[in-house]
Amino acid sequence: MMMHLLAVTLEITDEELHRLRGRCVAEVKRTKGKIRLEDAVDFQNSPDDEE
Repeated sequence: MMMHLLAVTLEITDEELHRLRGRCVAEVKRTKGKIRLEDAVDFQNSPDDEE
């Protein structure tokens, strides 16, 4: 239910979602799945080309 609520309220294009998924996969690989909330905030505020 939460995912549906989130999906309906976000105005994100398929291209943006695809790019975000790629960034997240790279981050999980880099951190071996250990991501703190603070790291996620920093990651989301960083430019796309910092991967």
